[in-house]
Amino acid sequence: MFGLVLLALCMRRGKAQIFRFDAMPVPPAYTMTTHYLFYVGIEDIWPARVEYRGLASHKTGSVDPPKNYQRVEVALLPYEDFPRLVDTDRFCATTEDVMRKKAKVHGQMLLANSSDKDRSVVVEHVPIINSGDATPPTLVHTLTKAGRYILVFTNCGNFSQATVTGSIAVKSAHGFLPANEFPNMRLYGWLLGVYVLVVVVWLASLAWYANVLSFVQEGLATVAVVCLAEVATTWAHYMVRNDTGNEISYLHVLVHLCYTIKHVLAWRLLLLASTGGPVLYQDLSLKSSVVFSLASTLFMVQGSLWKLLASQRYCLALRSSFLLLAGLPGMLLFAAMSAWTLRAVGSHLRKVEEQRQNVLVGAFRRARTVLIAAALLSVLVSAVQVADLLKDPLLAWEHQWVPLDGAPQITFTMVLAAMMYVWRPSEENWTSGYMVQVNLEPDGPDCLEGGAQVRSKKGNVVTPIPIGAAEDDEL
Repeated sequence: MFGLVLLALCMRRGKAQIFRFDAMPVPPAYTMTTHYLFYVGIEDIWPARVEYRGLASHKTGSVDPPKNYQRVEVALLPYEDFPRLVDTDRFCATTEDVMRKKAKVHGQMLLANSSDKDRSVVVEHVPIINSGDATPPTLVHTLTKAGRYILVFTNCGNFSQATVTGSIAVKSAHGFLPANEFPNMRLYGWLLGVYVLVVVVWLASLAWYANVLSFVQEGLATVAVVCLAEVATTWAHYMVRNDTGNEISYLHVLVHLCYTIKHVLAWRLLLLASTGGPVLYQDLSLKSSVVFSLASTLFMVQGSLWKLLASQRYCLALRSSFLLLAGLPGMLLFAAMSAWTLRAVGSHLRKVEEQRQNVLVGAFRRARTVLIAAALLSVLVSAVQVADLLKDPLLAWEHQWVPLDGAPQITFTMVLAAMMYVWRPSEENWTSGYMVQVNLEPDGPDCLEGGAQVRSKKGNVVTPIPIGAAEDDEL
């Protein structure tokens, strides 16, 4: 629950790289607090900039602050240099520090090993204003060093009955998007091009072989279209955040909606395929449908929640143990669903082998190979994610996109493309070649003489009409 509260706080105050104070209470007397982690990117000669927008304090009690009180400060400090710059036991300047020229003013933040020429350290005091006073102007500073910056809030005085309003915006050379998320925008841009090509080619193939299609091929087309919608909305979401620094709520909702629908449809299609659906359309029983739909929905809800938490891991400094506990139920559920599906595919493959349907045997063997490869890749992706959590982090911040977005998205795309290859429409493949299935139970329903049954594309039994010698014998 604490993690969810932190997540909501981060989503409310930190959008892209704009941190809003929203009437945040001033820290207690002689206290330092840290609030947010910014990722700054520099490109060649293009520096980044930080904007202090309308930062001001407003008293909340009846006690007036001292005149010209300038002891409430906000600083943006390099994360890696924080231990070198700040002594957490002594961070407020004294008169002695001023005399030794370690600080300019008594009662302000004391930084060690920093000079006025250090362009990676940005400190501004927060003025206290009365109701009706003009909002302080925006102050702009330049950052010439790429990396992670931590937001520090200090009060080196004895007055704390006030709240702070305003915002801090950090714009890297590429825009407002955090530098560790900027590769995601490029990733989804490339995936958008890939899915456009995949959807166009697959739909053209379905149109060419429209007379010999099965529902599994139509299902793959649906999944591909949903994937296209997901990467398109995600890419647009990153573009808006990068250009404006704000999020559009409906895009955020669409991203997670497409993400959930994609996996639910994929699992549903995989379940039908593993039970023989690609050959003879036979819908699931009510019990199986409810159980599997519930399991896939729970898996996707948990997956979406874990993805949200993991994406805010660094800005909120969430504990690795908390993230592992949040992701463990989804991993176990995914493993159970994968094991069930592989078992169902193996069982159906044995039935097809007994019926001596050689074309189908080859198709199901290839499908089983793809499923096994997908399961192994999923295990590998999960192992990388767990290792990244335990090592904290496994990869440098520039490559944080790999375990969270890159590996899962690329794996899903590869598995979808492989399944499309296995079940591709063709005049020579199983779609048109399989018309008669031997029924292992001759007395079963819809069984014709000799244990054979013939079905149309929609699964309707075609009534046999005696022709030739058989007709003469009846006469």
